[in-house]
Amino acid sequence: MLKSPSDVVFNIKSLIGMQFDDCHVQEMREKVSFRIIEGPRGEAWVEIHGMKLSPEEITSTIFSRLKDVVLMDKFYDTLKVVISVPAFFSVEQREAIKSAGERAGLDVLNIIDEPKAAALSSTTIKEGNVVVFGMGSGSYSVSILHMSGTSIKTIAQTGGHTVGGDMFDDILVDYFVKQIMELYSVDIRGDRFAMMTLVQAAEEAKVELSSQSKVTVSLPYLTASTEGAVDLDCSISRPEFEKLVHKLVKMIEDECQSILKEADFSKKDISEVVLVGGMTKVPKIQKMISKVFGKQPSTRVKPEEAVVIGSAIQAALIV
Repeated sequence: MLKSPSDVVFNIKSLIGMQFDDCHVQEMREKVSFRIIEGPRGEAWVEIHGMKLSPEEITSTIFSRLKDVVLMDKFYDTLKVVISVPAFFSVEQREAIKSAGERAGLDVLNIIDEPKAAALSSTTIKEGNVVVFGMGSGSYSVSILHMSGTSIKTIAQTGGHTVGGDMFDDILVDYFVKQIMELYSVDIRGDRFAMMTLVQAAEEAKVELSSQSKVTVSLPYLTASTEGAVDLDCSISRPEFEKLVHKLVKMIEDECQSILKEADFSKKDISEVVLVGGMTKVPKIQKMISKVFGKQPSTRVKPEEAVVIGSAIQAALIV
């Protein structure tokens, strides 16, 4: 990825079913290394190696590869699936995902909201109200669901691209850029390769701070200046990181408080809390969720596996 950053496409789910002039797409264009272009009907497409591709085409290719892996050495060629999507996905985005699956040769049984899938896999109760909090690289969601066996009713939900793990990464990147500026009087923002390296290092540091009290980022010869090599050798503690991201966590906390009010619930009305996505491993976020909803999150299923297991359960219930 660091050798040819413009040829690596990621987080394609955020573009599927979106128009090029959407504000989220324009914000994403400023952050990613690959080219996001306008499609023939005003959609958001990408261009790599001179090829113009729709998000549906790329998603279909991913689905096709997954199908090949699952069906390897099997004696049948049809795969029935349930595909999960963010709760805030529009009708157009859901249709685009289903179309991508069908183009890949999948028999799409259903499109399920990620919070419902997570609840199916992770709850330990048969009846009650469950909060599903999800957060990945580019978005978050908070849902209050009522569980009654395998029947799930949505009481209230919110989410979107206003806060995501990438924003935590950006804060760490800015912190490291300032450290370099103080040491070398060099602004590395104009060096694309150096910034890609720094973004990757920042994400790794964020992940490590979920299990360690302090991390050191060491990047020798990150870039060059008129005075010579510019190196980064910087340590940051978990309390320092939590102070840096305090405003982001407060934004999420406010959304969680708002959804309780929307549902006309108090902490006592919540039976269980389920976490989804790698960002929910951040201790600061876990503490905030426990404080708002008055429950320690369920540990039945790993956050990064909850949705996929729940989707499989839903597929089994259908067939």
